[in-house]
Amino acid sequence: MNYTLVAVCSGGFKMTHHAVRTRIESLAETRTRLVLPSLMAVAALLAGDLALAQDDGQLEEIVVTARKRTENLQDVPLSITAISAVDLERASVYALDDLAEITPGLTYQSIGAFNTPTIRGLSQTSQSGLQGNVGVFIDGIFLNNRSTLEFGVLDLERIEVVKGPQGALYGRNTFAGAINYVTRSPSTDGINGRLTAEVGNEGRWEIGGSVNFPLGENAAVRVFAATSEFDGTITNARGGDKLGGYNERTSYGASLIFDPSENLSVKLFAARTEVDEDQPPLILVPVARNDCGATYNLPDGRVFNSLYCSGLQAGDAPNLNALGKGQVGDFTLAYLNVEYDIGFATLTVNISDSESEYSTLVDNVSNPVAETLPLGPLGFSAQFFTNSAGDVAEQQSYEVRLASNDDGPLGWLIGGSVFNTLTGSVLSSVSTLLDNPSELGRISFVPNRLDTDVNAVFGSASYAFDDRNRVSAEIRYTEEDQFLERTVMIFFIPNFPTSVTSAASEFSYTTPRLTYEYAWNDDTLLYASAARGVKSGGTNGAAFADTPYADYLEESNWTYEVGIKTSILDGRGVFNAVVYSVDWTDLQIPAPPDLQIGTAIVNAAGATSTGIEIDTRINVTDNFTIGAAVTWLNPEFDSGTVDAAISPLCGDRAVIPPTVACSTEVGGQQLPRTSDFQVYVGGTYTWPNLIGGFDAYVRVDTSHQAGKYSLSLNQQDQGDINLTNVRIGLESESYEIALWAENVFDEEYNDRVTVTTDPAAG
Repeated sequence: MNYTLVAVCSGGFKMTHHAVRTRIESLAETRTRLVLPSLMAVAALLAGDLALAQDDGQLEEIVVTARKRTENLQDVPLSITAISAVDLERASVYALDDLAEITPGLTYQSIGAFNTPTIRGLSQTSQSGLQGNVGVFIDGIFLNNRSTLEFGVLDLERIEVVKGPQGALYGRNTFAGAINYVTRSPSTDGINGRLTAEVGNEGRWEIGGSVNFPLGENAAVRVFAATSEFDGTITNARGGDKLGGYNERTSYGASLIFDPSENLSVKLFAARTEVDEDQPPLILVPVARNDCGATYNLPDGRVFNSLYCSGLQAGDAPNLNALGKGQVGDFTLAYLNVEYDIGFATLTVNISDSESEYSTLVDNVSNPVAETLPLGPLGFSAQFFTNSAGDVAEQQSYEVRLASNDDGPLGWLIGGSVFNTLTGSVLSSVSTLLDNPSELGRISFVPNRLDTDVNAVFGSASYAFDDRNRVSAEIRYTEEDQFLERTVMIFFIPNFPTSVTSAASEFSYTTPRLTYEYAWNDDTLLYASAARGVKSGGTNGAAFADTPYADYLEESNWTYEVGIKTSILDGRGVFNAVVYSVDWTDLQIPAPPDLQIGTAIVNAAGATSTGIEIDTRINVTDNFTIGAAVTWLNPEFDSGTVDAAISPLCGDRAVIPPTVACSTEVGGQQLPRTSDFQVYVGGTYTWPNLIGGFDAYVRVDTSHQAGKYSLSLNQQDQGDINLTNVRIGLESESYEIALWAENVFDEEYNDRVTVTTDPAAG
């Protein structure tokens, strides 16, 4: 059996990308950007909403809504990274992978249409599962389908990354944390707008804008739209076309606010995004490079090629069938928010509806030789070895909450929510026969239909004993019903086996949080907290009813943290630090059961992650601002944890001379797809009124991310990632022209590494 590494150039390696743009949100989102000299002309019409430092040199106050109420970031006893729209643009943050570069404790990888953010090392072991370990929200509205995570070209005000379990207030599947995209709201202050145009290398262009219109004194509407294209930066050896770009990224929408009285506020929001991406630039690393021992002939006639045991170098060119497609689909969201001040409290009602549809088609062989092999009896050859995935989801959510308005020592919030989602997914693959890779072995087609109903009640209370000491408690009780229907069809195997299964499951769980705050002085907050996170369990279908794989439990963690938030240098800077420990139990992992068809999710013993996060930002002078962040963590499997997903690898090693240790017992090993060390440093220098009323600025951002292991065996990693982005611009109150470049040192790196055992891979 051949064990072959698959490297994805984020594909595989990311290179340089340059552009010039207007002053608006340069939302150039692509998973692989090449930083080459670019020429881009930009003109922008803007109603100045840049977030600048205050006139006295103090850092501007950052307001967040992480606890369902408006608060100063430095007053919230949580580890939060909040990034304004201006900083998103200045730091070239256009997608989740960019966000991870500047956010301590956050890493990111993608697999086809599924995007997988990881917070504090709690990586999702089943990358293509419907639910992630990090909850993603738009204006507090939960996105159930992970295919909808990319914020693309939305009209954003800021992004909030909240670290640690957030189930008490945010709800289900905020197991490791939450990411909330906060969109811009309409304003009654006057007509204003933004217009951006951008041209860059590698076929990169974008145009977008937004306009705000008051409708009298009590109402306003804001509309936005943007569209962009990008060829990509990775050259496909087969045909010479570029990979990793997109033919279209389009977003448009509108929001309306209406305040009929001083006590009542209504907001309507609707938006749609559409994407048409290239297939990811996959690279198959030849088994000849595997360096963990020699090649052996197994008793059943297969050939065992050992694993790859060192850091995987980037730079190989992908060789893919041009018919492949990346993420193609659309996402629509609409919500209604009503707030009514009844004096002692504010009543809030949220109603939302969303739909999404995505598909991918990926060449999983990357082997042009296979296309020359003779056809099998059914007229197919290995050139058709592909994987495809499709996702259709509809969801509705309803939430009501009542929050106290009193500024006294006691604050409280109570609420309830109803959530329903219907998700249909299709996974299909075409593979070859083990004994004759030239012939098509089977086509598997696995449609799933999952109907989930979630009901919850939640609340929080905080009490200030004096000006320094405060305690708070949050809790949510959740009941969840799931109904799964799965059809598995495998063609070209005798009798064309088809399995139709359905199963129902019920879960209930409680997610509390306890926090103690101590105000050392007016500038320093100390806090300690304990919180529980839960990720829903599920069923593997009726086909597994009489096996140990019938269903799987919720996975949970207790996270304990101690932190400090302090304002320094008379308000010109902030310094925040947190130490945490995560005890993760019943973690869900994929396992290959000893059945004819299908795989299952099972519960393993657990894992532990301990770490430190530090971030700071300082206005060194009125013209120079610098920020930095560093994260150390140690995410490890607990002793006795068995990873059944690697049993095919270690099972073969049991019958050959063991040159490298291989065991499904992975206690002490680092969790796959986690980075144990991250560093970010960024700074902006401004020359006021340099040319005809225009300020000039230079922004530099650099980041380091330690390599991730692809498997729990910890035998190979994708290598470190070191990236530097630069932006140079001129701006006035209404205009900006800028030149930006990503990955200026042309770093080549692997974005994701996985292992395949298919013989057609070579």
